[in-house]
Amino acid sequence: MKRSKENKKNIPNSPGVYLLYNEHDEIIYIGKAKNLHNRLAGYFNKNSDTHKTKLLKKTFKFYDFYLTKSEIEALLLENTLIKKYKPKFNIMLKDDKTYPFLAFNKNHDFPYLYFTRVKKLKKNTIYFGPYTNSHGLKIFLEYLLERFKLRKCRGKLPAKSCIYYSIGTCSAPCIEKISQEDYVKDFNNAIGLINSKRSHLLKGVENSMKEASNDLNFEKAARFRDILNFLQNSRGEQNVVNKRGTFDVISFVHKDNLLLIGIAHYFKGTLQGIHTQEYFHFDLENIDEIYNFLSRYYLQNFVPNNLFINEDISIVKLQKVIDEAAINIKIKRPGKKHNKYIDLINRNLEFRLSEIIEIKEKINFKVFFPEYGDITIVDAFDISHISGTFTIGGVVRFKSNEPQRSMFRNYLLPNDLGNPNDFLSIYLSVKKHIEHLKKHNFRLPHMLLIDGGKGQLSSAKKALDDIKMNIPIMSIAKGKNEKIFLVNKKEPLIFSPTNPLLQYIVKIRNAVHDHSIKKHRKKREKIIMDFLKAVPGIGNKKAKLLLDNYKMLSNMQKTANDELLKIITETSLKELRKKLKEFLK
Repeated sequence: MKRSKENKKNIPNSPGVYLLYNEHDEIIYIGKAKNLHNRLAGYFNKNSDTHKTKLLKKTFKFYDFYLTKSEIEALLLENTLIKKYKPKFNIMLKDDKTYPFLAFNKNHDFPYLYFTRVKKLKKNTIYFGPYTNSHGLKIFLEYLLERFKLRKCRGKLPAKSCIYYSIGTCSAPCIEKISQEDYVKDFNNAIGLINSKRSHLLKGVENSMKEASNDLNFEKAARFRDILNFLQNSRGEQNVVNKRGTFDVISFVHKDNLLLIGIAHYFKGTLQGIHTQEYFHFDLENIDEIYNFLSRYYLQNFVPNNLFINEDISIVKLQKVIDEAAINIKIKRPGKKHNKYIDLINRNLEFRLSEIIEIKEKINFKVFFPEYGDITIVDAFDISHISGTFTIGGVVRFKSNEPQRSMFRNYLLPNDLGNPNDFLSIYLSVKKHIEHLKKHNFRLPHMLLIDGGKGQLSSAKKALDDIKMNIPIMSIAKGKNEKIFLVNKKEPLIFSPTNPLLQYIVKIRNAVHDHSIKKHRKKREKIIMDFLKAVPGIGNKKAKLLLDNYKMLSNMQKTANDELLKIITETSLKELRKKLKEFLK
């Protein structure tokens, strides 16, 4: 749930990952924090900062965050999300590196421990990690190999000993200087140190560091210091990872008539992200909707090996709808090991639920416009065109504070409306939209929101009057202070920028603006392509070349004949000039 930049309250003092969005709802930065409240506060104050932070403060308009159980989990989730979305302000983690692991093949007679960045899980291989300090992990691995004299070579044992046996850091199983039984015993002791709480290991490393320092061997002491720092900072970080580490965790919370379903995704034991689905006007008697939603969700998204669900979800019911949808997932109740994942998803859901309820109570049209009654469905309109041509009326619908994307619409308007004519465009868009809703028996909105000023508002009102419809209308004009125009008021209303209702209205206005521009670009390209292909001698390939080179028909009209003749023939050029003159007159 994206929050407006002006909404600075109720940020938890919890570790997590935050996402910053620009005005076009694009993620521009992803960061992690030990304390979300303290970290995000830095983006709201006016203190001087680095150039990047100053630019971020100016650019971002919305933010969101996920709660995690630790700073380490936040760091891993941050890495995953950066690679997924590739925000332009993130630099450090845009490469394809993944966090490192320690690994070994459990079926080898003389197993060897090695450092790896896992891209694909190998069969019969045990992984420990992920770790966040690759340098420290390499030093720790070297320490384990030397302490237990484990082999550093991989694959089959070589036929002769190497330099590590000569310098006393390998027990040389290759030339039978140690039995398999004793070697495996030493190897298991090394694994035991990785898996243990490491208080004994920490004490041993600390003593080794002091001994080296007392002997004035400061280089060796520094090495033990680095190992000690690594072990202290990575406590609780490592997990045994295998293919069973690919699973989802599902839970839900509800209050009154609001339901939130949460799905946390884990891959190789690491949190990848959290998907939430909100249901307003939810009735517990229709709880089967939860099961139906989950079957639809997994028909369209990645299917994990296992699904862990909370105690309020019926395994029998869920397994039935999953099986009917031909989805192969094992559904399980979490044991002690997985209860922490249920707790984490519930923390995220409960926080979001309380936030939604608080915002919902504040976003109440009745407080400011009691004459309009209950308003939960708002349809917003915006016009997009190029110098009066290719005019499109875009419409978005918001219901109970959330976008209803299935109800987003675009109306292609006549090409002879003027140069340009926003008032007539709004009139036609409103008229077409309401007639479309009535024809197909869709629910009518409780209010229309028009992007524009008094003139656009009057045009929308005339459209409703002409089709004998009575729906409240308001318009919003962009400026230093957003101005709200109403039909029955001469002067505009001006709210405080922090007013939740104004922020909601602005959110809808921005959504319809972005929607109409994106759809306009796609439709404009299709119209131009169709226009060009209607010219004799211009096929799909030449039309695409013209579009890529000149973007708009008006640019083609201004281009010299010699340039256009590099792409099309003289006969086609004459026909194109003729059609352009008629179209752009």
